[in-house]
Amino acid sequence: MKHFNQLFGLGLLMMLFWLPVLSHAQSLSRISSFGSNPGNLDMYLYAPSSAGAGAPLVVAMHGCTQDAAGFAAESGWSDLASKYGFYVVYPQQKSGNNSSKCFNWFENGDINRGQGEASSIRSMVSYMKSSYGVDGSSVFVTGFSAGGAMTAVMMAAYPDEFSGGAVMAGLPYKAATSLTSAFSAMSPGVNRSPSQWGSLVRNAYSSYSGPYPTLSVFHGTSDYTVSNSNLTELMEQWTNVHGTDTNPETSQGSYEGNSRITRKEYRNSGGSPVVLTFDITSMGHAVAVDPGSGDKQGGSTGGYATDVNFFAAYYAAEFWGITGGGGSPDPGAPAAPSALTASYLSASSAIALSWSDNSSDETSFSVERSLQSSGGFAEVASLSAGSTSYSDASVSAGNTYYYRVRAQSSGGYSAYSNTASAAVPGSGGGGGGETFTIEQPLAQGYLSYVSTSNSAQSFTLDRAALLKTIEVKFRTAISNSTLKVFAGNTVTDTPIYTQQGVSKGSGWQTVALSSPLSLQAGQYTFQVTNSVFSYSYTNTYSGGNIYLDTYGYTVFDAAFKLTFEASSSSARYAGPEANAAERPLYSVSSFGYNPGNLSMYLYVPANMPANAPVVVAMHGCSQTASSYANNTGWNELADRFKFYVIYPQQSSYNNGARCFNWFNYYDYTRGYGENRSIRSMVDYVKSNYSVNAGRVFATGFSAGGGMTTTMLATYPEVFSAGAVLAGVPYHAAANAYASGYAMNPGYNLSPGGWGDLVRGASNYSGPWPEVAVFHGTSDYTVNDNNLREIMEQWTNVHGTDRYADATDYSFAGNSSVTRRDYRNSRGSSVVVTYSIAGMGHDVSVDPGTGSKQGGTTGTFAADVNFFSSYYAAEFFGLTGSGYRVEPTAEEASSEMTWRKIQGGVELSLGSEYQEATIRVLDMMGREVYSRPYAGVSVVDVVPGHSREGVYFIQVSGSGGERMLKVYLD
Repeated sequence: MKHFNQLFGLGLLMMLFWLPVLSHAQSLSRISSFGSNPGNLDMYLYAPSSAGAGAPLVVAMHGCTQDAAGFAAESGWSDLASKYGFYVVYPQQKSGNNSSKCFNWFENGDINRGQGEASSIRSMVSYMKSSYGVDGSSVFVTGFSAGGAMTAVMMAAYPDEFSGGAVMAGLPYKAATSLTSAFSAMSPGVNRSPSQWGSLVRNAYSSYSGPYPTLSVFHGTSDYTVSNSNLTELMEQWTNVHGTDTNPETSQGSYEGNSRITRKEYRNSGGSPVVLTFDITSMGHAVAVDPGSGDKQGGSTGGYATDVNFFAAYYAAEFWGITGGGGSPDPGAPAAPSALTASYLSASSAIALSWSDNSSDETSFSVERSLQSSGGFAEVASLSAGSTSYSDASVSAGNTYYYRVRAQSSGGYSAYSNTASAAVPGSGGGGGGETFTIEQPLAQGYLSYVSTSNSAQSFTLDRAALLKTIEVKFRTAISNSTLKVFAGNTVTDTPIYTQQGVSKGSGWQTVALSSPLSLQAGQYTFQVTNSVFSYSYTNTYSGGNIYLDTYGYTVFDAAFKLTFEASSSSARYAGPEANAAERPLYSVSSFGYNPGNLSMYLYVPANMPANAPVVVAMHGCSQTASSYANNTGWNELADRFKFYVIYPQQSSYNNGARCFNWFNYYDYTRGYGENRSIRSMVDYVKSNYSVNAGRVFATGFSAGGGMTTTMLATYPEVFSAGAVLAGVPYHAAANAYASGYAMNPGYNLSPGGWGDLVRGASNYSGPWPEVAVFHGTSDYTVNDNNLREIMEQWTNVHGTDRYADATDYSFAGNSSVTRRDYRNSRGSSVVVTYSIAGMGHDVSVDPGTGSKQGGTTGTFAADVNFFSSYYAAEFFGLTGSGYRVEPTAEEASSEMTWRKIQGGVELSLGSEYQEATIRVLDMMGREVYSRPYAGVSVVDVVPGHSREGVYFIQVSGSGGERMLKVYLD
């Protein structure tokens, strides 16, 4: 689909990516026919007289709402072409393809090899080869903003066509694959590991085995349209593609005398530069230009071209070698050390290193060490120039250490040796324990831009273990910092561990502890001085919080990953003394078939009985399993009422905003994608724990609410009931474009139309799950019209109408909550809705210690004195102890009385019931048995019908109809 949804995508994307239309005169020629054009693009060509056969070619792509001529005038590419004798092709987007004239860098149909816009641009290159005889080995691609993102597309999809690329304020390849995920990819950005990014490129042309294009990246640090974090992610993607790490060989502030420019160079194993990055301090969403007539000046200022005394196009061309310079390592870099070897010496319990010094102008050597073969290197020694050996005695038994040596010269230049490793024999104690991690991966912003800050994060360890590595995402490079670890949630006590001389680059970096730190179960805090950590906008990790200097921000977390080796005697918290706050969610790394690429977390209360129920709880966008558990209070309820909780977790790889893809065909169709992965999680718990297969429930908030209706529709035989919080009906949208309208204002289908979508989701003829719906009336993210539409969908599925059988306008004494009960023909409640006046896009909570209180406030959790999770659990029949009978308001007004007895309930009806029939129904409204009423009746629920769950006792007779709901544990 080539057009944005007019009510969702266009307005927001124009706000984020809006560029003024420019109309500069340029001597560009429109090429009306250039070959296959599946992307329906226009082609413009600048062919200076200085270019001839065998000349290089640059493909330059504009940003949103721009055109070829405007981009040519601002960027200065045509002037460079005239000066250095190369051709420039300017692809131009059409408003028919994209209303904002953005290249569709996020559309699968336009970013894969041989398809859409990418294929059209490739045709332009082929046309230039055949018609102008350009040098096929000197074809380059560049672009700004959406054009920058399309630059990464062309490099990935056609590495056989392009020798190099330059991305200006753009994004990595496949940072987004839908309009919805494009927004979060732009800002705050998507955080993936280098290998994940690199795999996206390698998979774009999987049979390709040749060299990949080199890359230069130019990005302003004050870009709030496309976050500067994308510079780091691009670097990580393409260094991985080139088989090198994320540590720059050179890093130069005040590049070429310009204090606003920081240049970093990353080289491959042969010493050739493959990635350059240029951070431009205080520049916003713009192309960097330097108007003037100097050799390295050019470009013109405009709405999105800023004069920062730095001509980005020139430095891109220089890196490609089409200006007569560049393309090779900096002349100031020393020769790399070589022939590094490492061996363990048992006599001294140390690892001996030796290497060859091949330079005469280094100023020092740095010995770096890691516990992994690629990445995670930390300096363990700084040596004088001319050194060729080092003995490392700070090693531990049972570990393998990896080393490299860095030669440094004046001006910030450096060069690395090969990597060598040596293993330290074990202590004979039978080997170490399992390796596990504690992590919070979301990296959405920074609390400070002052590099002298001290950043820290607290964490909770649930067993005795050795802390081996700490991985965090730094805003800028750190130099000679100190790593400290404190006992407790504090940064003011005396540290229990200190490691000085820590130097790392920006982005995700691993600090290996010089000696693994032995810790017992408890809470700790790690701190890195003179550093700024990236952080998440919410407290997604329940075991701690981020610190900036000495101030703890309890509502935020750093982006971090800690690696531990469990002590052989360690054990997780277990037993009745361990409450929900102390016992973490267990990560289940392998739970079966996982086509949706989801993660599974499981909460197991202490002292679980046999045949316990299961609740599947799904988070909203930007949340994680732990943050959702913390806010919603499901773990505390599980502790009280003894049920398991499964927390599926979305990955940013699937969806940049970490939303469950309730609108993707592959993910809402039975047997496929995310819904199949969640089914596998339920099967895993059934196979590994003693659970009641007839008491499995689903619930979720926002996108998780949309996924809840998906699970109820696609697997009605698995789930007995569901609770939807601020969600949408099943199949409310069939793609990302329609999802925006489905959320707000919401689609209005007939009840039959909605019901047919559910009935068509599976070949099923059994009883359907019951549904509870919770929604705020002031929700402007997912309009509360969806409460009505969900009700209409599921009442239709249950064969009843959309008119409430009972309404309580002040439910549980709370004037903000209106509860409506919809019953089937047998009197069973099949849909219950809770409309919460004045609440926005939130889960409703009621922090406190009362029997119906719980949850904690947060970004998506509002205290309205109403604990929705409790009432969902009550609806599921999870909150009773033995038998518990609750009348509706109508029932309470009758003269019917009851009491619990062994094996059932004793009823006594008023004098108006001279004749009556008593029927027992199961939770799906199916009749268990019936009998006449005579005076006082004992309703025998248990014998022969002992399945745990909800039962209804219906009394019909001369006095009317009454219903009791019985919870049988």
